[in-house]
Amino acid sequence: SASSVMYGEAVRFGVLGPIEVTDSGSTKQLGGPKQRTVLALLLANVGRRTSTDQLVEGVYGESPPSGARRSIQTYVSNLRGEVGDRIRRDGDGYVIDVDRASFDATHFEDLVGAARTLIGDDPHAAGDTLREALAMWRGHAYDDIDGHGLIDPEITRLSEQRLAALEIRFDADLEAGRHADVIGELEALVAEYPYRERFRGQLMLALYRAGRQAEALRVYQRTRGLLVEELGIEPSPELQELELRILAHDETLAPRRSASISRRALVAVDVDAGPLAAALNGEARVDHLAELDRVVRDNVVLHGGEVFSERATSKFVAFATVASALRAAEAVVREMPVVEGPASGRRLARLAVDVGDVEATDAGDWSGPVVSRVAGLVGAAHGGQVLLSDDARSVATEDPDARWTIRGLGAHTIARLDREEPVHQLVVPAVEGDFPPLRTDTVPPALPGQATGLGGYELRKEIGRGLFGVVYRAYQASVGREVAVKVINPEWANDVHFIRRFELEAQLVARLEHPNIVPVYDYWRDPDGAFLVMRWIRGGNLREAIAGRQFRLPEASRLVGQIGSALAAAHRAGLVHHDIKASNVLIDGDGFFYLGDFGVAAGRGTGGGPAGDIADLAAVVRKTLGGADALPRRAAVVLDRAESVDGYSEIAAFLADWSAAVDAEPAAPTFTPARNPYKGLDAFTEADAEDFHGRDRVVADLVAAMAERRLVAAVGPSGVGKSSLVRAGLVPRLRAGAIPGSESWLITDMLPGRYPFEAFASALLRVAATAMPGLDDELRRDRRGMVRAAQRLLPAGSELLVVIDQFEELFAGADAGRTSAFLDALVTLTTDPNSNARVVITLRADFFDRPLSHADFGESLRAGTVAIAAPTAPETGALIEQPAAAVGVRFEAGLVERILGDVAEQPGSLPLLEYTLTELFDAREQNELRVAGYEASGGVLGALGNRSED
Repeated sequence: SASSVMYGEAVRFGVLGPIEVTDSGSTKQLGGPKQRTVLALLLANVGRRTSTDQLVEGVYGESPPSGARRSIQTYVSNLRGEVGDRIRRDGDGYVIDVDRASFDATHFEDLVGAARTLIGDDPHAAGDTLREALAMWRGHAYDDIDGHGLIDPEITRLSEQRLAALEIRFDADLEAGRHADVIGELEALVAEYPYRERFRGQLMLALYRAGRQAEALRVYQRTRGLLVEELGIEPSPELQELELRILAHDETLAPRRSASISRRALVAVDVDAGPLAAALNGEARVDHLAELDRVVRDNVVLHGGEVFSERATSKFVAFATVASALRAAEAVVREMPVVEGPASGRRLARLAVDVGDVEATDAGDWSGPVVSRVAGLVGAAHGGQVLLSDDARSVATEDPDARWTIRGLGAHTIARLDREEPVHQLVVPAVEGDFPPLRTDTVPPALPGQATGLGGYELRKEIGRGLFGVVYRAYQASVGREVAVKVINPEWANDVHFIRRFELEAQLVARLEHPNIVPVYDYWRDPDGAFLVMRWIRGGNLREAIAGRQFRLPEASRLVGQIGSALAAAHRAGLVHHDIKASNVLIDGDGFFYLGDFGVAAGRGTGGGPAGDIADLAAVVRKTLGGADALPRRAAVVLDRAESVDGYSEIAAFLADWSAAVDAEPAAPTFTPARNPYKGLDAFTEADAEDFHGRDRVVADLVAAMAERRLVAAVGPSGVGKSSLVRAGLVPRLRAGAIPGSESWLITDMLPGRYPFEAFASALLRVAATAMPGLDDELRRDRRGMVRAAQRLLPAGSELLVVIDQFEELFAGADAGRTSAFLDALVTLTTDPNSNARVVITLRADFFDRPLSHADFGESLRAGTVAIAAPTAPETGALIEQPAAAVGVRFEAGLVERILGDVAEQPGSLPLLEYTLTELFDAREQNELRVAGYEASGGVLGALGNRSED
């Protein structure tokens, strides 16, 4: 097949990402941006002449220097030295001759063309060929090239070809019966390309074939709503016809039948989050999960089973007979960990057994209704409980050697079952057999093969797995770059302590800016797990690097300097890594070290603060050098101290002692020690609490109001700092227990916008412990929708605080009916005696009359309003001076008074003041902010204008 085509020569050219040339795997040096642009222009016209004038325009634009043509000749000559005589002169220009299989753009086109011819006869091979082709993309085409517009048509052409290849690949996968596998990826692409109807049609078909007809039809309704509202048009005739065929259960929509069908008994094993939550200590959780994993695997092997899928906390196992499946299930229940403490005696996992015909997939697992049904059953069970389908019970009781006790639990409609069906329970001897009612509304674990796509990211390859989650190499199509995506397992992500800490700690990690820290691009959390998107480092990790060789002392010293500097930056920001080990130190192609995988809200690892991080780093260095024999005596003393009980409390002392021990110059600080504590035109967030000063009085007023009321409004004029007061002032005080019990509240925030119910749903899911199908509809159903949703989605016994910032958006954007319904729901949420929620809003004073005109909400608002006035002169002085003092920077005598005089009587001056202080701090040349620098910036009223003109 075409997928077996290999590159025809050792030298390969790549433009499906940053431009590159490799020779037998080694990267060629292509020179600076102008020389690389010359090569890009030649490759964009591969096999055709590119004139010298075109090269000059592409490199220099419309105003080239006088020696531009000579420079082009030099660039071409330099490139020939790297790629040989593939570049040749042709009249007044040049041609590059490259074998199609050696150029990723043409090789991609050839693979896509070959796949088109395979779909009808061999859709599996077609899909595999297209996956190979799409995996060649490393980012946007010609990612690092400008070309002054000359390459743009080629970039557009290749990008469109990639989208077309994706569409063809989904056609092939749907034809091959991989409908369950592609749902997640199609959902991400539909969100990314909302007007590309072919993706939407493919998603509808995949959902329908997966037995999710209602969701398929809902995709159509959302598509029609989008097109009508945004463009004033109806969906295409093809999409309308597909909707009618789905409604009619058109038999031609059924997937192609496969011969790889056999009868299997399936067992699903999943962690029960309730008992797990009782083991609050991170190390105890690790031990419990590791022991459960051992028990399951030992009994699967003992009874002849095969684990064919592991999805977060769940495992799916196939057995040849129901008898084998039941024997394994009994053994697992008897031997699994029992949780001590608040949930004493409860077992950690629940199980389900079913039997029937299943279909083998290319991924090596099984699919079909039986897989879906056993997943639904296990989701309804409790820890230590084994549920059986009616089919499994029938087969078990027909066995002449049957020795099992099976109890009927009645008929139930369980998630993923399309009708009410009998459910049974296996009674395990000597194990507690009484359980609460089935959890019929619980979202079951993900099915095998799901989640190949994730919120705009194509998950391409698993590169690491642990008890806490899985790391994937992924592709972010909207930005055109490869990334690493860490998917934290739901049993961690849905723990109430994790929920409370995740957003704040992830935000702090994402703000870390250091050349040796793997940057976090994005993060989010929902009931399916928590997710961190990070830079993809191509060179692997330190554990892999030291597996085959021992590092020398100079390399280890470079490791100490770079990772030590990264730790210094993290510790200054108040972050402890908690899990420094060789696999979390990454290495790029140039040998630079990067610190990754900060323990966001996981409560794991050493837990020893900065000293624990330093001890872990010392252990990594010792392992890198291969033990004590490779260490100079003085260096060994430094590592011994770092790993001792009386170790280093500050990374700077460790780095200084190490440098002295190995006779090296101390590494020059990469970053100035004093971070900028001012926020420019941005509002302060919870992560900025340590830099937020001067508003203690009004924050205390907000706390007092919160103690008395479940709806509180911070109302004030524009520019007075309402958002900052709530986010950086009130919320940290509540997390610290300013109100009895507030340290355990779950806190989320939202902007109402045009669609407030959808915004509320998103905010709620960020702190929810379970999902809820049709959440948007449930919220809008009646006034108690928010109350019901909060009770069902949040961990038992928890209290919710929703911060609704910029509440005026509700009256500027949403229609009147939607606004009134949202206000009704908020009133019920904050007055219903069964509600577990509180609300804080920020509202511009010039919109104060709008919510007051709503009778019920207006009354709550009147009673809970805290008026936010401009800060007094002493308060302004504190917010000017105290942030700098906290990082060791002082003001020249008289400067604070000068600034106070400039902002006096200036309404809404806080944003301008913060911006001025930010610029002044960045421009300092020593640890003093001076009058001369303030005057040079233009002062409070001139700094922003000067910057705009610059």
